[in-house]
Amino acid sequence: MSFLWLLLLWPVLEIALFIKVGGLLGILPTLLLIFGAGAVGVWLVRMQGIMVMNDLRNRLATMTDPSQPMAHGALIALAGFLFMVPGFLSDLAALALVVPAVRRWVIGQIARRATMAQAAAFGQDPFASYGADRRRTTIIDAEFYEVDPDEPRLPPRPRRPSGWTQPD
Repeated sequence: MSFLWLLLLWPVLEIALFIKVGGLLGILPTLLLIFGAGAVGVWLVRMQGIMVMNDLRNRLATMTDPSQPMAHGALIALAGFLFMVPGFLSDLAALALVVPAVRRWVIGQIARRATMAQAAAFGQDPFASYGADRRRTTIIDAEFYEVDPDEPRLPPRPRRPSGWTQPD
């Protein structure tokens, strides 16, 4: 529900900031500030995007999990979109998304909510895992049979050609 309110109030806040900054600086400096912030933002997004693509390439080359660079790349793309939207509030949000520490925090929040939503979807208690220490829980699933040491063992069966292989 709060996300819906944010979407509805965002344009109102952008217009209010335009009016306030335009009243303080004048129309030409305000427009130059908007276009300058957009240009700097596009350059920042490009630099961060190159760094994330290099990280993604390295992770794929070493066969490790590429989900972190992909998530960072998605947030950088969102930052690029926000830089292209004219407005001071969207530029501030995009500038925040360019900072790697902020992106890690956002990814952590999204991952936590996704885990809770997945647990709730499967009928589990989403808060049950917070109290449990998962590192101490070890589950071994195995089958066994008892071997009597006094019982004679059968010799291995001789291999016969199956018709599909060459005889030895």
